[in-house]
Parts: sequence; structure tokens; C-alpha cells
Amino acid sequence: MNRIGLRCVFAIKCMSLVVLSGQACATPLVATGHEVEARLATLAVKQFQWERYQAMQLSGMPSYVKSFASDLPAVESARTLAAHTDIFQRVLTLKNKIVLSGLQPGWHWLAEIEPAPPGSRGYVSALHVEAAGSNTADTGIVGSFRWLPPSATRKFSLKSDAKPHTVTQQVYSIALDPDELFAYVERGLRGEGWASEPALTARGSSAWRRGDARLMLFPQASMAGTSLFVHYVE
Repeated sequence: MNRIGLRCVFAIKCMSLVVLSGQACATPLVATGHEVEARLATLAVKQFQWERYQAMQLSGMPSYVKSFASDLPAVESARTLAAHTDIFQRVLTLKNKIVLSGLQPGWHWLAEIEPAPPGSRGYVSALHVEAAGSNTADTGIVGSFRWLPPSATRKFSLKSDAKPHTVTQQVYSIALDPDELFAYVERGLRGEGWASEPALTARGSSAWRRGDARLMLFPQASMAGTSLFVHYVE
């Protein structure tokens, strides 16, 4: 799976957690917010019933989300949205859902569509990408992540310096199964002074705290071992 596909998978898995810290509003979060609002408005076709968009901070990451319902089957709804090729260039299926994703200058776009009587429902979201060239794959491990196995290969990286926090989101490919990986990571994190936060831990994930820093880990088994989404706030 390519790095955009990986980000879609893990963005969906962590959305329910990070959105809890979001503040919905009706004003742009960044200077280019008006462009996103205008682009969302052009997606409104008569076969879709759209809710009002929400502008929010996903743990410091500026984002826009707009939900919809349609009488069209999920495949037809996905095909209609996919016609907007300037914002959607990838498609994948995930647990009876169709996910579209793509990059536009300054923004990463995501759409999720699922069957819902009498047709389908879903949402379109846009996540602000501040640093040009931040979405690169390499084998390096940033200094804050020395608790990862040395063989971890970084597939995706996104960093936002939206005040008052710096938020880093990365995806790694690691040649260990999830249980082996978490045993290795737990030893490394505790050795560096991190404390587990069970109250914030969802099934299959891991949450940690050290001072004002927060860390959330979302693993998914893969043919190569484990794909690990890292959400780090400092």
C-alpha cells in the first residue's frame, strides 16, 4: 500500500480520538481556509444532501469536514466524488467502506463513503499541510522516536507548528508483528520516562505521556510485519 493509502487507513482509525480535542467553528483556521470552503461548496450536487461544514483543530492540525447523505449507492457516490480529480487521486476499500484521497497544494483531502439506506452516507475532509516537502518517505527516525526499532522505515511524515503545540504524524513500516513491536516499544518508552495512559487507550492502540508531551500509537498488521501510525504532540 502506498503512503497516501496508509495515511487514509490510519487517519480513519484515529479520527474518533483526535476529533475529541477539536473545536468546531465557522471561520477559517488558516489563511487559505476560504479556498477550502469554496472547494467544498463545488462538491454539492443534487444527489447529495450536505450538512454544514465544520472547521476544527485535530490535535493542532487545521482541518475541514463536511458530511453528506445520498440516495445513490456507495459505489455511485464514490464515483461522483472521484470525478473531482484535482483533489482525489487515490481509491481504496476498507471494511465495507470506500475511501478516496489526494493531495492539492497545501491540503490533503480524504473522503469516506459507506452504504446507508436508502443509499449511502459519508464525509469529505481537508487537512492542512503546512510544510512543503514534509510528506516524504525515508529510512530516518527523528530524535524523539529513538524508542522505535532501528529497522523501522518511515513511509509518511507530516508536521504542523500550529500554536501552542507542535504536532507530528508519521507512518512506519516495521518487520515485527504488532505484539512483538509493542513489547519492544514499551520497553523503550518506559526507559525514556514515558508513562502509559490507559484511559486514553483505544482497542489495539497505545497512549503515552511525558511532561507536556503526548504520544498515540496505532498499529496495523501487514505482510511486512506492522504498519505503525505515530501521533506525537509536544
